[in-house]
Amino acid sequence: MYFDSHAHYDFDAYDADRDELLAGLPAAGVDTVINVGAGVMSSYRSLKLARQYEHVYASAGVHPHYVDSMTDADLDSIRKLAGDERCVAVGEIGFDYHYMRSTRENQRKWFEKQLQVAKELDMPVIIHSREAVRDTLDVLRKYEIKRGVVHCFTDDDEAAIAYEALGLYIGIGGVITFPDAKHVVRAVKAVGASCILIETDCPFLSPVPFRGKRNDSLKLRSICEKIASVLDISLDDVANITNYNASKLFNLSI
Repeated sequence: MYFDSHAHYDFDAYDADRDELLAGLPAAGVDTVINVGAGVMSSYRSLKLARQYEHVYASAGVHPHYVDSMTDADLDSIRKLAGDERCVAVGEIGFDYHYMRSTRENQRKWFEKQLQVAKELDMPVIIHSREAVRDTLDVLRKYEIKRGVVHCFTDDDEAAIAYEALGLYIGIGGVITFPDAKHVVRAVKAVGASCILIETDCPFLSPVPFRGKRNDSLKLRSICEKIASVLDISLDDVANITNYNASKLFNLSI
């Protein structure tokens, strides 16, 4: 029923119960999970999980936090990982101007290089963009990126409309349930369900009423309930439409 388009089950927050949790997701109504690579080793771990669980797929990429130490050898590793049939996207890649753990120059350099890999392989991209809408749009337009998702969307309706115009989806997670996230609510209203994927970004950003606790895909229902309320459609409609959107983006027959 639910398609979690962005999770990080390879992170050590799940070391104690990872197998039990992942194995139980289908019975709990979570049909598909994209475990997203945050670095080269994270991407290898993601692919390992995708090979272990039929309902889990992987992506490969280096998060903007870590690109100051990125090399061309890492780019070759991403290209190799992305060529595996269980890997369905390049990402997460992009800009993070909030924490600035890598320089702006390196963030742009390696974002562009990873986009080039995605274009070479004709794969969608999973984009991380925090406080960087203008630069993100500039790079996406430069490389004519038309298949992807801006994950953990926390910007305004103007940004959502601009991404939609490029053919991209926006990933909506637990933030939409936060009391101070009225701008995300407006963005969802502006683009509608046809432009949305649902995600957890787990173990981070648990939705209300679980805020502050470790997140997981079982909490997608709370996110969908909020989206359903915002768009005045049924919970099943949200689940079905976002499942269709994600399956289409990642080229999965589910």
